[in-house]
Amino acid sequence: MQQDRARFLLEARTQMNVKQLEIVAQIAKGGSLLRASISLGLAQSIVSRHLTQLEQEWGSRLFERTGRGMVLTEFGQQLLPQIESFLQSAYQLDNAVKAASVVPTGVVKIGVVPSLANIMVPRLIDDLKAHTPGIRLSFVEGLSGLLDDLLSSGRVDLAIINRYGADSPSSEDLLGEVETYLVCDPRHKFAARQTIQFSELSGLPLILPSAGSGLRRILDQLGKRLEIHINVHMEAESLSVMKKVAASGAAMTLLPVSAVAEEVRDGALSIIKLIQPDIPRRIMLATTQHHGISRAARIVVARLRCLAPELIGRACSVD
Repeated sequence: MQQDRARFLLEARTQMNVKQLEIVAQIAKGGSLLRASISLGLAQSIVSRHLTQLEQEWGSRLFERTGRGMVLTEFGQQLLPQIESFLQSAYQLDNAVKAASVVPTGVVKIGVVPSLANIMVPRLIDDLKAHTPGIRLSFVEGLSGLLDDLLSSGRVDLAIINRYGADSPSSEDLLGEVETYLVCDPRHKFAARQTIQFSELSGLPLILPSAGSGLRRILDQLGKRLEIHINVHMEAESLSVMKKVAASGAAMTLLPVSAVAEEVRDGALSIIKLIQPDIPRRIMLATTQHHGISRAARIVVARLRCLAPELIGRACSVD
C-alpha cells in the first residue's frame, strides 16, 4: 500500500522540480542537510526549504531528524529507488537532447589541480575555440581531494588530478607523469644541488597538504618503510600558500616543476629533484560517475587526450 502510494505521488507530481529530487537523493546519500548543500552547491537553508515543501506537498515525511543525522522514513525508503531512477532518466534525456545537435554545444565543467592549471587551461580554451566553438568551459581549481569530491557529487563533469603509486580507478585515463621536486628558498644550502635523496628529507620542515591527501599517504608509506621522519611543519590546502612559505624559508615543500616554473625563472624559488626513490605524479583524466557525460564533455575528453603529450612535456620544463 505504501509503495503504491509512493508510485502514484511520483507520477502525479508533474510540476515537481528535478532539483528537489536531487536534494532528496543527496540527503539520503550524505545523511545530512549540510552534506547535501555542499554536494549541490546550494545554501543549507535552500535545501531545507525545498525538502519541507516537498514533504508538505506529498503529505508525508521523507526523513526523520535524529541525533545521527537525517534518516529515511519507511515512506522515504519506498520512494528513493524511484527518485533515483527518475533522476537518471532526466540526466539521460538532457544528454540525448545535447547529443542531437549537429554542432556540439553546451557547458562542460572541468576540475584541474593548481599545478597544471596555468599550462592546461589556456591551451584547451584555444583548442576548443578553433575546433568546437559551441562548447563553453567552466573551470574549478582545487587539490585532488576536493576534485574527487566534486566528481563524486557530479558538480564537475571531468577533472585532471594527481595520483601516486600504481593504484587508480579503472574509469581514469593516464595522461602522463611528472617528477616531484623539493622546493625551497634559493638561499638554502640545498638550493645549488640538482638532486636530493629521499632519506635526506628526514627532519626537514615541510609544508604539505593535509593528512589523507595522495601525497601525504605516499610520503607516510615511504617514511615508515625507510624509517625516515617526515616533519610536517605546516599544512595547507593552497598552492600559493605553500609556495610563499617555501620562498620565505620557513619550510620547504614538494611540488612538480609546473607548479613553480615562473618562480624558478624569476629566482624566487629553487628546485631539487627527489630521487632514491623518486615520487612520480601520475596525471589522470577522470570523468564523473554520478551521471552520464554529455557529447560536449566527450569531445573535451578526446581533445585532452590529443593534447596530453604537448601539455605534459611543457609541465616538465621550467622554460
